[in-house]
Amino acid sequence: MSTTPPTHLELTPPNITLRPAMLDDCAAVVNLLNICSRALSGVDEFSVDSLHGEWTQPGFDLTNSSMTAIDDDNRIVGYIDVWDMQDPPVKPFTFGRVHPDFRGQGIGTALLSWAEGRSRQAIDRVPEGASVAMIAAADYNSADAVQLFTDRGFTAKRYSWEMSIDLPETPSAVTWPDGIRLVSGDQFNDLRAVYAAYRDAWQDHRGFVAQDEEKGFSLWQHRWTTDPDYDPSFWLLALDGDEIAGVSLCKNLATEDPDLGWIETLAVRRLWRRRGMGLALLQASFAEFVRRGLKRGGLGVDANSLTGATRLYERAGMTVKSEHTIFEKELRPGIDLSRQSMDGGE
Repeated sequence: MSTTPPTHLELTPPNITLRPAMLDDCAAVVNLLNICSRALSGVDEFSVDSLHGEWTQPGFDLTNSSMTAIDDDNRIVGYIDVWDMQDPPVKPFTFGRVHPDFRGQGIGTALLSWAEGRSRQAIDRVPEGASVAMIAAADYNSADAVQLFTDRGFTAKRYSWEMSIDLPETPSAVTWPDGIRLVSGDQFNDLRAVYAAYRDAWQDHRGFVAQDEEKGFSLWQHRWTTDPDYDPSFWLLALDGDEIAGVSLCKNLATEDPDLGWIETLAVRRLWRRRGMGLALLQASFAEFVRRGLKRGGLGVDANSLTGATRLYERAGMTVKSEHTIFEKELRPGIDLSRQSMDGGE
């Protein structure tokens, strides 16, 4: 008897058709994603502009890397994509949603089966002997997603937190290390230098994989500059002379919460750590949020951050708002090329 698992075509319900997404589907997919996000968290998390920016990232092939589920009334009731532009793509990531009214029919199983097959295409682009593992995330209160990943052989590996703080009318005074001055991104006006500092600092974060700098910059630049909430005046750069020592790259998540200031990236380079730089950047970000009339601050963080970021945020008064479980499924065994521990640089 064959033990080969069924494919997405065999798993697809009879009233559902699977086809890749097209750019013209952007609004319909955003509608689906926001229906799902409202069911999970009560807010709209997606916009047409933001999804369009993601779909047009350099190296992302919408036809080959996405799949929609269409019902008999030609409605998009399910969506999934696979992201493996990293080079080497040792951790292809998948993201998907199924309309709440269509769950329990096997749509999620069929979409995830397709995504696994698509993720396996990354194996040939990874050096021999290195492991390849598919990654997916589930919201803490999404029992259906947790069960789906478990049934498909995924294992919960780690957790990420969304942390938040209610901002006071008068923010705390900021104490900077000697010789440090603060400028905004539009004052500095050098995206490549900001990326180089971010990349240097981010090498100590879990999951980091060294990649070609030019390709990495192209992806990073596109992700930021096509984001409808992109505002370089909202970036805070800590300079030591003319060199960037740390960054806090912020934005207002207007689609999700017009009163929320979001820290997309807070990073301090190794040479400037353990001098209070992280706390100063965090407090300066809060002060900028207050100056802009925002009432809350938020960010996402690895719950077991290698750099101890969660302790810093808690010390600054932030609390955990929600949790996501990060699942992995090994596609090929081998040596893990992504960072999983510190090597003495912290």
